[in-house]
Order: sequence, then structure tokens, then C-alpha cells
Amino acid sequence: MTENNPDSSPAAVKTGLFRTADGQNYLLPFILVTSLFLLWGFCNGMIDILNKHFQDSLNINKEQSGLVQFANYLAYFLMAIPAGLIARKFGYKGGILVGLVFIGAGAFWFVRATDIGAYWAFLLGLFIIALGMTCLETIANPYTTVLGPPESGATRINIAQTINGGGWVLGPIVGGQFVSAAKEGANSNASLHIPYLGIGLFVTILLVVFIFSKIPDLRTQDESQKSGQQTVRIKPSSGQLAGIGIVLLLVWGVLYFFISPILGLVWTLLNLNQDLFLPTKYGLLIIAYIASFIVVAKNWDLFRRRHFTLGIATQFLYVAAQTGIFSFFVNYVLEVNPSVTKAQAATMLGAIGFVLFACGRLFGSAAISKLKPQLVLAAYAAVNVVLCAVVMGGGKPGLFALYGTFFFMSVMFPTIFALGIRGLGDYTKLGSSLIVMSIVGGAIAAPYMGGIADRQTMRCGPVSANDIKSLPAIIDQWNGRSNAVSSFVLQSLSEEDHSVLAGYQHSAANSNQAQGVIVQSLNKIIIGPSIYETNRFKEITLRSETVNLLQQNLTGTNAAPLNRLLLEDAYPLELSRIQSMRVGFVVPLVCFVLVAIYGLFWQKLEDKDAVA
Repeated sequence: MTENNPDSSPAAVKTGLFRTADGQNYLLPFILVTSLFLLWGFCNGMIDILNKHFQDSLNINKEQSGLVQFANYLAYFLMAIPAGLIARKFGYKGGILVGLVFIGAGAFWFVRATDIGAYWAFLLGLFIIALGMTCLETIANPYTTVLGPPESGATRINIAQTINGGGWVLGPIVGGQFVSAAKEGANSNASLHIPYLGIGLFVTILLVVFIFSKIPDLRTQDESQKSGQQTVRIKPSSGQLAGIGIVLLLVWGVLYFFISPILGLVWTLLNLNQDLFLPTKYGLLIIAYIASFIVVAKNWDLFRRRHFTLGIATQFLYVAAQTGIFSFFVNYVLEVNPSVTKAQAATMLGAIGFVLFACGRLFGSAAISKLKPQLVLAAYAAVNVVLCAVVMGGGKPGLFALYGTFFFMSVMFPTIFALGIRGLGDYTKLGSSLIVMSIVGGAIAAPYMGGIADRQTMRCGPVSANDIKSLPAIIDQWNGRSNAVSSFVLQSLSEEDHSVLAGYQHSAANSNQAQGVIVQSLNKIIIGPSIYETNRFKEITLRSETVNLLQQNLTGTNAAPLNRLLLEDAYPLELSRIQSMRVGFVVPLVCFVLVAIYGLFWQKLEDKDAVA
């Protein structure tokens, strides 16, 4: 009689990070898929240097520059469900190929967009690229979770997202070189197509590789169902349908508050008929409400799982926070340190910000492999709440805190994704599509944060003693009549003020008196009529914010914000700049609070879903 060897049974096969219980090793497919993470990380990294670039090259304000993110994340919203359907129909490989085709088409379109030179042309290219990235993210994120044992899914997706972080690092560094090399004026976007041409060529190579590679189509196990049971579709009761309708009404009501002004920006940008704006806006809102009601009611067995449904909301909030921080990093740096150039700020974004982001992924992956991922998520989000509060304080401490947010938000997207789709079984692809669809939060955050900053700029006015960064330097500028602006300022001074400033040259004992003269003189100019004259400011480099206010033809007391910015541009090293961007960081702060709450209560939600 032969004894059974327990080591030869299927259950005894040793599993690993990429080896399943049946002995299959999925390391090679994982390596191929992680190349896609690198690709869309690079594309996303490129996007975040375009806000400030378009503000300067196209003379648009911060709110309008937020349409860069709107075009990008609108594509995620529109393409997420079709991408899931493509994956369901043609498998993971088919969805990947479709995504690569879209990215290649959008990248090559940038060659034509630079010839057109209009804002809409660049936004169209970003939108097409984002359609492809949506396909890849919808498919590649859940695919990494099934390329090995289910319990290590969160670790694999964080490893892949670490590679994605490498793309985020390279994007602004490489793209920033072409942006900084661009000439001012009409041809300032002439070289912008070069990095996108490189993306198109890289995508072409990937297309060939994936066409001839074997990509297995795997399914995740539904942990909420017992083995051998047949899936039973659960339909909502009439009371639940009423509840679904009320909840969706509230959700779309809140979204309308944020989306409505953004649609107005798009409508104005495209010069569409204003008489059609309101009917179109409300029509889209009604269509969105009805469509979402049908999707939820038809897939109630999926949406009744609270860890998934709240995972969608949490991912929406996280991406809103991430996008806002990434998009206006360059603006924040330039406000804190005016001596930094755009190219240097873009390099700082890649070489410091995104390197910290990638390091956070590495440390986060290690932490998640040892600790519960939901608790790591909650802890990281709580730290970022504190850091965002410091960012809102401005100055160098705010800048260092801004760097810190990159590290601590690094693991949030993949962790929320993995927690949200855990145990969805046959619903995994649809659930993945819906979580990717929630990335539309990024489309809302950037314009909204930009709008807050623009309104803060409009409220700027008088200077204080703390705004004088170098008293000797500004007195030297005035007494030396270093430019036409200094000559203009001197003409507004009384003889007594002249003597006070002249006396400062011989003795620093009257510095308080001299400082008072400067503050009083500047504020007298600020609250007066517009000081802008072409000859007076022809030697002064004006920021995009200043140019935008000039285009509004502000007069009377309304000219105070313009005069303040003009004086800041005339004396960039002597006067502190208004840090309007810091106020907008209240948006990511609130988002991180809600992300932390999801992490804390995820286990309770998942336990209830498992027995429901």
C-alpha cells in the first residue's frame, strides 16, 4: 500500500509573490505590465509642468490652466466603463493594445498641435492620450493583483506603482528641458511636441512587444462566495431603489457645485453659443443622473458592498488631492522663491517631489507587506492632513511640507484600489472601471484650486513691513533710479521722505523710519489708479498673473491688486510676493481627512460585506 506524499498535493505547492497555489509563475507577465506603469507615469509627470507653462505662453490664469487636468481626467471619466467592457470582451491583452493605440495617436497629434498653437489643440492631445491611459490603468491595476496569490495583491500593485513613480520622476525633468528651452512669445510652444514624439515612438515599440507576447487572462476569486456556489444576482427592492435615487441626487448636486464653473470655462474657451450653455449643462446633468441610477440598480450586488462603493468615493477624493498638489507645485515654488526659474521648479518637481513619491512607494510597499494596508493608508493620510496645514502657512516651512506630501500620498492610489476591488470576483473588471472612473476627481480639483488662488490674488492689496525683504536693496533701487518704476516712485515722495531715505545711507539707526516711508509710499501707489504704462514697464518681466490682470483693464480702487503685482514684478528680490496659491491647499487637506476615515473603517465595512 502506497502512502500519499503530502508535499505532492496541489495544496502543498509553495506560493510566492508571483507563484500561485497551482504552481503557475507570472513574473514575466508582471514585468511586461509594469512597463505600462512607467509609460503612463511619464505621461502624467509631463502634464504637471504644463499648467505654469501655458499660464505664461498663452497668457491664461490659474483657473484656466486647470483645464489641462480637466481634459486629462475627463477622459478617465468617459473611458473607464468602455475600457472595462473592452477588457471583458477582448481580455486583458486586447484592452492593453487599445490603450496603447490611443496614447500613440495622442502623442503624435502634438506635432500638429504645436503648428496650430491654440490651447484647445493641446488639450485635445492630452485628452486622447488620457483615453489610452484610462484603458491601461483600468486593466493593468487589477491585473497585477491576480498575478499571484490574492493575499499579496496589494504588495504587487504597490511594486508596480513604484515603477510608475519612476515615470513621474522622469516626466517633469525631461519635459521641463523642452519647456525651458522654448522661446518667449508666439513660438514658446514650438518644441513641446518633441517629448511627445518620443512617447509615440516608445508606444509603437510596446505595441509590437505586446502583440507577440502571451498575456494570460486571469480571474480573481470572489471571497464573499463559497467555493462551488453559483453567482446569484441580487436586485434592489423598491425601498432600496428610492434610496439609490436620493443618494445619487445628493451626489450629483454636490458635483454640480464644482463642475458648473468648469463647464463655463470650457464653453468660453471653445467660443460656443452662450444661449445653449444652460440647456446643455442641465441636459448633461440629467443624463448623468439617469445613467448612474441605471448602472447602480443593474449592478446592485456590486454597489451594495460598502467597501467598494466608498472606495470609489475615496479614490475620487485622493486623486483630487494628488492632482491639486502636483498641478500647482511649480506655482507654489515660484511664489515662495521668486529667484527660481520655471525650469528649475520643474526639475525640483521631478528630482525631489517625485523621487520622494517613488521612495514613499518603496517604503509603503514594505510597510503594507508587514502591516494591514488599510491602517497604513489611514496613517499616511493623517500625516498629510498636518502637512497640508503647514503648506497653507506658506514660506519655506510650507515648501518643505509640500515635499513631504509627495512621500506620504505615494501609496494611497494603489492601496485604495486594491482595498476597493478585494473580493469582487466576476465584478472585478467592472469594479476596476468604476474606481478608475472616479479619477475624474482630478478634473475638478485643479480648476477649483486655481480659482481659489485667482480670487485670493484679486484680494491682495497693501504691503506691510514684513513684505520688505531687503530694506537696503530697495532704498538703493530708488535712490539709484535703477529703472523707470523707481523714478516714478521717487516723484511721489515728499521732500521729508527723500531726506529720510538719504539719511539711511549714512546711518542704519533710522531704519524703522525709512521702512515706514517705504511702506507708506508703496501703499499710496497701490490704492491709486493703475500705474501701468508701456514705457514704464518695458524693462520689467511681468508674470502671467500680472498680464491676466492687465487684460481685465482694472480701474480706480479695483486696480489695487494689479498695482501690487506690478510692484512685486519691478522689485522681485526686494518685495515678498503674494502667496495666493497656498490658500487653495485647503482642498487636498479636506480630501486627506476623508481618506484617513476610509482607511480606519475599511475593515468593518469589508466584514459586513462578507456576511451580507
